[in-house]
Amino acid sequence: MVWCALIAVILGVAVPSCSGGGGSRPAGTPGESAATPQRSWAGTEPAPGFPPGLTWFNVATPPSLESLRGRVVLLDFWTLGCINCQHIVPDLKRLEAEFGPALAVIGVHSGKYTTEQDDESIREAARRLGLEHAIVNDPDFAFWQTYGANAWPTLVLIDPAGKIAGFHAGEGVYGVFQPIIASLVQEFDARGMLVREPLPLVTGARVASTVLSYPGDVLADGRTGRLFIADSGHNRIIVTSLSGELKLVVGSGAEGFADGGPREASFRQPQGLALSADGATLYVADTRNHAIRAVTLATGAVTTIAGTGRQLERLPANGAPAATTAMASPWDLLVDGSQLFIAMAGVHQLWAIDLEAATVSVFAGTSREGIEDGPRRTMATLAQPSALASDG
Repeated sequence: MVWCALIAVILGVAVPSCSGGGGSRPAGTPGESAATPQRSWAGTEPAPGFPPGLTWFNVATPPSLESLRGRVVLLDFWTLGCINCQHIVPDLKRLEAEFGPALAVIGVHSGKYTTEQDDESIREAARRLGLEHAIVNDPDFAFWQTYGANAWPTLVLIDPAGKIAGFHAGEGVYGVFQPIIASLVQEFDARGMLVREPLPLVTGARVASTVLSYPGDVLADGRTGRLFIADSGHNRIIVTSLSGELKLVVGSGAEGFADGGPREASFRQPQGLALSADGATLYVADTRNHAIRAVTLATGAVTTIAGTGRQLERLPANGAPAATTAMASPWDLLVDGSQLFIAMAGVHQLWAIDLEAATVSVFAGTSREGIEDGPRRTMATLAQPSALASDG
């Protein structure tokens, strides 16, 4: 659509996104565009009406564009398996918290694969990601085509008068949209056209679990009879015997990024696990903290060995200090001698930590999403790698 191309020029920055052919490399700080106080960000082109006959979640009644009049509306086109879509969830929550009922976020789930398009998969993904705004299942891409989306995630901003105010594909959502939403709220509030009543949301009940919640990985150690579980939904690591007897719980259970003893340390949805050759250290891919943690199994103490707790904005130089190098959603781990290999899902690469030198390097992948073979660093491409295995 013409208006999509024009608005992309206003808000477009080079940020990662999931698409059929590839994504952008992280380059600089995303979202450097800012609204100027003198400029009106109100749109001129009316937004298309929402397609009928779709399944909605977290709402008692499917909203229409007319029912949302008076609010700033942010459409988030996502698919549950897209790592870039997952990366922007904290930005969306931050915007919702900042602007309250003046902002209505609508998640439009246009599933990339058939298995991502059924209602139950979307409902479970919303629970796992903690999404409490309205979500619509768009399996036939009716919403997607109506609004001219072209990548996951794509975001479309609609002003309180129901007109298109902005368009953006990729990450860096908060920095791009916050000043523009603030400007729209101020402008339409001054004109007496802003609605601050919350939408009547009915969020789905969370799955009850007495022990585990969305476990992300399980690692068995036959030599010592131990089973290690990444209890992702509870932000902790559980160690049991192979028969299920509880041995150790590591992590307070609250989301956080803190080192310390087993009760003080905190994780944020950990995923992959790897055990050192001597069985004394458990390495944890702390995915949402964009970090690698090491658990000393004798005491349960947690230490961060790589990552800063913030998502990377540019790729590292080879041999960079691991402790001060930012990462992007490390998903799985594998120990091979003194090397700890990482499936760095967020930038479509494999990285390697030299455990003796405490440095990190890119091992494979250009960071462009794809399936090309070739020299591992300069030509080979990967697509959101999430598991590792070795023939050694």
